[in-house]
Amino acid sequence: MNNYDLSKVGPEKSQTENISPYMSYGGPQILKINDIELKFSQSTNAPKAILHMETKPIQDPSFTPAEGAAGKIGKVACGVYMNSDTLKKEFLQKMKTIASAVGSEEEINKIKSEDFGEVVKKISDVLKGKYARYTIVAKEYPKSDGKVGITLSLPKFKFVESENANPSTIVVFDKTNKYHYMAINGETSNSFSNSYNGDRKYNKYDSSPIPDNPNDPSIADLPF
Repeated sequence: MNNYDLSKVGPEKSQTENISPYMSYGGPQILKINDIELKFSQSTNAPKAILHMETKPIQDPSFTPAEGAAGKIGKVACGVYMNSDTLKKEFLQKMKTIASAVGSEEEINKIKSEDFGEVVKKISDVLKGKYARYTIVAKEYPKSDGKVGITLSLPKFKFVESENANPSTIVVFDKTNKYHYMAINGETSNSFSNSYNGDRKYNKYDSSPIPDNPNDPSIADLPF
C-alpha cells in the first residue's frame, strides 16, 4: 500500500522560472526605445533602421536581464533598406507617429539636418526611454544550422499609441494573420511554426509586408 507523505512533496515550480531576457512578438505590449541603429546593405549601402527596445522592468526574482537592462530587450526592424528619399520619409513618418504617442512632437519637430544619419541620432535622443504601447509582428527565416530564426518588426499601421490610450486603437496581434506572423513556409502559425520546437533568435531584421498607414502624421516639417 502506498504511503503518501505530503511533507515530502514540493509545490509546483513557478512558470516564470528561466525567463528569457529577450522580448518577443505580440501586442499590445508596453515598450521603450533605447537606441535607433542604422544597418547598411552590403550591396547598395542603403540604411535600415533597427530599434533597440525594452519592456518595463521584470520584478520576478528568477529573471536575469541582459547587461544594462531591467526588462526584456530586443531588436525590431522599422521598414526596409532605405535606398530612396521616399523610403527615408516613410521611416521619418513612423518616427513622428511614435513621437506623438510618447508626447514628444514638439521636440522632434525641432530636428533639422542635411545628414540623414544625424537626423536618426537626434530622433533616437528624443524618443529613447519613453514608454508607449506597441504591437510587434514577426517573420520566420531558415538559419544555416537548420534551425529557425525570427525577425521582429513594426507593422506599417496602428503599431503604436500612448501607454494610457483609452480606448485603445492599436492593432491587436493575431498569430493566425500572415501579416502578423509569417511562418517559414509562407503560411501562418497554424502550420509549420506551431510544430517546430527549434531555437529562435532575434538577429535578423526583415520587414513584414504590412499595408501602409494613411493616417500617419505628415513629415513635411521634418527635413533631412
